[in-house]
Amino acid sequence: MPSILCPFCFYEFPEGELLYHCLDCGADIKASDLKRSEIAKKAIVCRTPACHARNVYIKHCPYCNNELPEALFDTHNLSFSLIGSSGSGKTNYITVLLNEQSKRSQKLRIHLNPITHETKETFSSNRESIYTKKLPLSATSPGSERPSIWIIGNGNRNLKYLLNIFDGAGETHNDLLSETARRDSRYIEHSKAVIFVIDPLRFTGLRELANNIDPDKSSRSSAFATEEENSAFIIGNTANLLRRGLKIDTNKKIDMNIAIVISKIDLFLEACFQGKTLFNESPHARNGCFTQQDCDEVDRELTDWLSDNGEDEFINALEQNFYFRKSAFKRKKCYLFGISAFGGAPLADGTLPEVHPHRVMDPLLWLLAQQDFIDSR
Repeated sequence: MPSILCPFCFYEFPEGELLYHCLDCGADIKASDLKRSEIAKKAIVCRTPACHARNVYIKHCPYCNNELPEALFDTHNLSFSLIGSSGSGKTNYITVLLNEQSKRSQKLRIHLNPITHETKETFSSNRESIYTKKLPLSATSPGSERPSIWIIGNGNRNLKYLLNIFDGAGETHNDLLSETARRDSRYIEHSKAVIFVIDPLRFTGLRELANNIDPDKSSRSSAFATEEENSAFIIGNTANLLRRGLKIDTNKKIDMNIAIVISKIDLFLEACFQGKTLFNESPHARNGCFTQQDCDEVDRELTDWLSDNGEDEFINALEQNFYFRKSAFKRKKCYLFGISAFGGAPLADGTLPEVHPHRVMDPLLWLLAQQDFIDSR
């Protein structure tokens, strides 16, 4: 019997356990109690004696009772995990990314449409906060996380997928035994790839560098990390979460596409990357395909920069846990990306300057290229 993966709680269950909900009396009917002809003709009659309504067609998950969108049943699932440490700006990033995609993907011919009312309303509210009110979004509170569910299409290839992006609260990844972390593990188990966002001000060397460049801007960009939350610890803890979700032994590398996204790169662009590839505008959307050479150069520049600023321990953690280096046996599956969601630090009053994102689409476009969803060269 086919199985269904709930995009809300990430439990997988047999098709027969699917619930059909009566809009008149609120009763539920299990799919296994229905005739296939009833389901095929959408002629389901409520089994409640006092009801017998024919208004029974809404599908619900038997675990979390969320209404399941119809697109879930006729579209392939392309789930990405968006994880990272508290304060790294994940929700701000994904809001700007989705907004920029809608403006800059004419040649790529990618289109995104929200398929749940909640996804549409949340995105609209977040976009208004950033672009109209000029206010950065607050950090996601543990327990309040909800998936962002979209239909993503490629007009060049006539492809369509269900794109499920889950933005978890950073605090949950520090407690691997929490119920929220266990749910995140379930989602990771079914994800095609992971986007891991990290605040550079949690790197001891980069925190000192940012202070030397512009202490006022760096203090407005993020609260400084505590001593226990160094970069290698964050990567190690994240790797443990991934291994549990993917059921991988602790001594094995994680065989999965991993985009390591260093946010708030605007703090360092002019001082550290003038004349380098990372400083330039991303070429992917402009060229209408993913350009691997650009990705390779940015990855090398960031790797060298981290090493030059005392973060060899972080690089070693990437090599230990992921396929960060090319080898004779495995292709490179972990890349570094540098992005800025806003293009600059918040102003002294806490509001945002005019939003000018930098390279925010690069990690998602790389992952889509790995899935053969967009062209790559």
